[in-house]
Amino acid sequence: MGEKLLNVYNIQVVFSYFVWHSLKMLGHENNSHSPSVLNLNILTMKKNKGFAIAVVIAAMLVLNLSSKAQVSISVNIAPPTLVTYDQPECPEDGYLWIPGYWGYSPESGYYWIPGYWTAPPQAGLLWTPGYWGFNGVSYVWNAGYWGQNVGFYGGINYGFGYFGTGYIGGMWRDNRFVYNTAVTRINTTVIHNTYINKNYTVNNNRFSYNGKGGVTTRITTQQRQYGQQQRYQSTPDQKMYRQSAASNTTLHYDNNGGKVQKENLDNQHANYQNFKQQHQNEPEFKSTGRAVPVNNGKATQSSTNNKTQVNSNRGQSNNNKTQGNNSNRSNGRR
Repeated sequence: MGEKLLNVYNIQVVFSYFVWHSLKMLGHENNSHSPSVLNLNILTMKKNKGFAIAVVIAAMLVLNLSSKAQVSISVNIAPPTLVTYDQPECPEDGYLWIPGYWGYSPESGYYWIPGYWTAPPQAGLLWTPGYWGFNGVSYVWNAGYWGQNVGFYGGINYGFGYFGTGYIGGMWRDNRFVYNTAVTRINTTVIHNTYINKNYTVNNNRFSYNGKGGVTTRITTQQRQYGQQQRYQSTPDQKMYRQSAASNTTLHYDNNGGKVQKENLDNQHANYQNFKQQHQNEPEFKSTGRAVPVNNGKATQSSTNNKTQVNSNRGQSNNNKTQGNNSNRSNGRR
C-alpha cells in the first residue's frame, strides 16, 4: 500500500553530533550536511553498501544511547497550497468532519485527500488534523489523531471550523454531538442538535505546512498538554478513504496542478465506496470495534512537534485576520 513507510525516496536519519563525527572518522564526511542531520539517499546507498552499513551501525548505536534520536520520513518538496472546495452536507447525525489535506506517496507524489464526514471511533472524541512541518531541511508529516481535545495541527487553516487553533464546528454534549451551523453544512430539517456561534477568528491564508515560508504559529502550552493525553488512531474507514484517494489519479498533483475539479472531488466518494468493498476485510482495514490507542497517554506529540516544527518568527502573526461572521467559511466554502 502507498502508506508503507519503507517505500520512500529518502529516509531522514536525525541523530546527534556523535554519528556525524563517527562517519567523519570513517572517511565519509560530507560538508553539505549539518552535524545533526544527514539525509541518506537510498539510491546512493545502494552504490556504496559499505558506507550504508557503517551509517546504519552508527545510527543504531546512537539510537540506543540517546533518547532524543529519531528516524523520520520526509519529503524534500513543499506541499502545494490547500485546495478551495465546498463542504458536502453531513450525511448522518453523529458524524464528524475530517478536513481535506495533501497526502504523499513515493509512487505518485502529492495527492489531494478531499474532506469528508466519518463516524468517530467512540463518543466524546474529537479529531486533530495532521499537518506538514518544515524542519529547515525537509517537510515531515505529523499524523492526525482522535482525542478528548483538539491539539496542535500546525496553525493550518483547514476551514469549516478548523481555522488554525482548536475546532469550533461542533462539540459533544454528553454522548451526543451538536453542530455549529455557522461553519458546517448541516440539514437542520433532519439533524436538530445544532447551534450557531459566529464568534471566531480566521487566518486568511492557504498554506499547507508549518515552518519557514508557511504558517509560523507556535504550539501553546495547552496544546502541548493535549498532545500528551491519550490519543487514538485514525479509524479503518479513514485509512481506506486515504488509500482510495491515493489510487485516484485525478487527485494527484502531477495531474491537476493543485486545482482539483468539483466533479473529481464528487467522484472520490464513489471511488472510496469501491475501494472499501474490495479491501475492508484486509487486516490493515479490519475494524476492531473500538478506539485503538496511539500513545497510551505518554508525551509523544510534543517531542514530535519539536522535531518537525520550525517557527521562523517570534509569534503568531495577527495580520490578515477577519472575523468569522464575515468569512466565506460560514457558508460552506474553504
